[in-house]
Amino acid sequence: MTSRRVFNLPGLSVSGGVAPDLVQVGNLFFTSGVRGVNLQTGELPADPAEQFSNAWRNLATLVERAGLSIDNIGLVTNFLDSQDYRAHINPGWLDLFPEKSNRPARKTTAFPLMDGVAVELQAYGVAGERRTCIEVKGLSHRDPLPNAARLGDYIFTSVIVPWDLSTSEPVVGEPAQTDQCFLNMRTVFEEAGGGVEDVVLQWVYLNDFAYQPYMVDVYLEAWPVGHYQAARKTFRYPMGGQIQIQCIGRIGGRRSNHEIPGHGHHDPIPMGARIGDVFASSGVSGVDPSSDDKLEPVEGAAGQSHFGLGNVRALAEQGGLSADHIAHITVLVQDWADLPAIDAEWLAMFPDPAHRPARQIMQLGLQRRSRAQFHMLAVG
Repeated sequence: MTSRRVFNLPGLSVSGGVAPDLVQVGNLFFTSGVRGVNLQTGELPADPAEQFSNAWRNLATLVERAGLSIDNIGLVTNFLDSQDYRAHINPGWLDLFPEKSNRPARKTTAFPLMDGVAVELQAYGVAGERRTCIEVKGLSHRDPLPNAARLGDYIFTSVIVPWDLSTSEPVVGEPAQTDQCFLNMRTVFEEAGGGVEDVVLQWVYLNDFAYQPYMVDVYLEAWPVGHYQAARKTFRYPMGGQIQIQCIGRIGGRRSNHEIPGHGHHDPIPMGARIGDVFASSGVSGVDPSSDDKLEPVEGAAGQSHFGLGNVRALAEQGGLSADHIAHITVLVQDWADLPAIDAEWLAMFPDPAHRPARQIMQLGLQRRSRAQFHMLAVG
């Protein structure tokens, strides 16, 4: 039976933290948010640049003391409190990954972090595998990072943008950008030795949700109803263009989709997608599966966390796994003040501190009555 192996780096997490610093299930590993705390003093510096420098060192120390290597990292996500902090990313990144041909994929996302926190780093990787960097002509990033990284049978992409590959310039018009972004996604996966059928999880960032129906049509061209479909999460996110995409893939293994009994979805996408040993969810909400309303969550963060985490467990079981196979959960929140209510339900579902998934909290992507939404990565 596959089970979680957890590791905590002394001084990294706040006392009484409810999620491990790093979790490995099978040969995949995932970190929770790695902050720029000074490990010797336990203090979080006021200077954002110092936080970034510490965070990169802390990430390397965490991975290596867990018996892994930074060469095993496939994806690093930079969560920033402000877009103004982007200039602080590359110095530590280049110190940790100096070789152009040996860097992980990377994504940067800005949203309000907890007070005083400038940055959190999150890493996904594959134990025992080294990276192969994937580059597509015409899609190379302005920053020093590859289009994707392949480690064994696993593919992690950086952000994929709607550039015309013949000019390295953005195409014009929202529909054209959506078409180009999905085409570039296909091209990246083909360059990595796979195809669109190997995408297990897709994140879509839209500047204007008025164009979501068109994006859904293009998604359905890639993954038609009645066939295997990738899990998907769509964010409203301010940016210069209309759309960006990021993906995780798994080459080889049986493909399947799974639903949560009593929990529907607004878009024609699956609640879960599994390829081989990787099982990813779309957004799982705090819907009461015994109620008549299969789409809207119950009221309040506590109730939504109770039913949301229960629905995550039910989805894992629908995929032939259990809660013990859940390696990482991203929790979307509207308000940091809801975190105690979320934590209470988290501890009820995962009472053993030596046997919990990694976790990332994001104050991003929720509207209306939604207070908490859950996104699962499981391995088994």
